[in-house]
Amino acid sequence: MKTTLAEGVLSPDQLKAIGCVAVESSFLESFLEFLVWRLTNLNESTGKFFTDQLRLKGRIELFSDLAKSKITDPKILEEFINLISRLKEAAEKRNHIIHGRWGGSVRDNFGQPYTIDLSKHDVLDLSEHGVLAMKRRLRSDPVFFSSTKIMETAYELSDLYLELAQFVFVYLGLAS
Repeated sequence: MKTTLAEGVLSPDQLKAIGCVAVESSFLESFLEFLVWRLTNLNESTGKFFTDQLRLKGRIELFSDLAKSKITDPKILEEFINLISRLKEAAEKRNHIIHGRWGGSVRDNFGQPYTIDLSKHDVLDLSEHGVLAMKRRLRSDPVFFSSTKIMETAYELSDLYLELAQFVFVYLGLAS
């Protein structure tokens, strides 16, 4: 029976939870893309030209910049800035889960899977044997993820999507 490398490191519950994070963030990315098109009065084909290559954080930033110009009430603007801040934090967690360097061995917390944000903490290098190896230069500890912790991020992304939808339809008057 064939297995993947991921199945050797992560439990079925962890793999399922990571999939949920990926899907929830995809919903959020698509919604943010749609909102950018609506705020700029672009149709999908023209809008995609501007948003297709943006990652989640870029879409959050672009949407935030466009929406802020339409919010005149200081209290609503404060609420919006708070929502955007939470979206950015959730995007960071999502990126750590989806793009982090996953590993786990007996030496690493008794085999509990962990992830390291490769872009901030590690350097990839070729070892003397020509095999790609990771040289750790950690500035912080690896993050150990249970399936429950990963699912918390999926739920957070889902909740933020719904909160964003309510906000834009109530305060920005954007209707589907």
